Amino acid sequence: RFRPGTTMTVRRHSVLDEIDKGMDDLDDPVKPLNERQKLSKEVKEMLERSGKKIKTLKEHKEEVKKKKESQISDAVNRREAEERRDRAQAERVVKKWEKNYTSEESDIKEEGLNVCYCICGQYSMILDVSLDKLPKRKSDGSLVVNEKKRVCKRNMVEGQTKLIRRKGGLERQYRFSCKQVLQYLMEVNVGRIGMVQIDKVRMMGCRKEWVSKRKRR
Repeated sequence: RFRPGTTMTVRRHSVLDEIDKGMDDLDDPVKPLNERQKLSKEVKEMLERSGKKIKTLKEHKEEVKKKKESQISDAVNRREAEERRDRAQAERVVKKWEKNYTSEESDIKEEGLNVCYCICGQYSMILDVSLDKLPKRKSDGSLVVNEKKRVCKRNMVEGQTKLIRRKGGLERQYRFSCKQVLQYLMEVNVGRIGMVQIDKVRMMGCRKEWVSKRKRR
């Protein structure tokens, strides 16, 4: 019997504990060869008595090698499965390309839009009406487009600002030029917001192309 409040530590000594200690000593490279051989013999004798099997160094290396090969094979298989899944998902996705040109207050009509080009062949403007149907300005005969009522998408670069003398005074023109040859194509009238003037002489004309119908919010 033990008195209350006292503790007792019991240490078990068995053949397996001695075998484990002997195996640890075998792996110690500091010990001389004769001592390791002696320990190896003792460990074998203890193993024969206990029935425990020990692996040789060659078997241990082969087991480690097989384990690494298995891990590499599993990683390769997972990677191939991910690639197959990605390819299948990419094939299911429908690739669709479309162009949408809209103004702020109007819809694209069913008959499509007119694409205008510079004399060099560069796409410069998209309109929902042909150039022949646009009104002309009396002062210089340039075509007038109301961007608030028409679909007008410019593909130009800002050019120089010009002051033109008119009968009523000076007119300030904010010009836009072709992206490719920098040829003057149109101007913005500052006095009348949303109005642009197109120089028809420098435009080849329009070609009607179909685009999907979408309203800009």
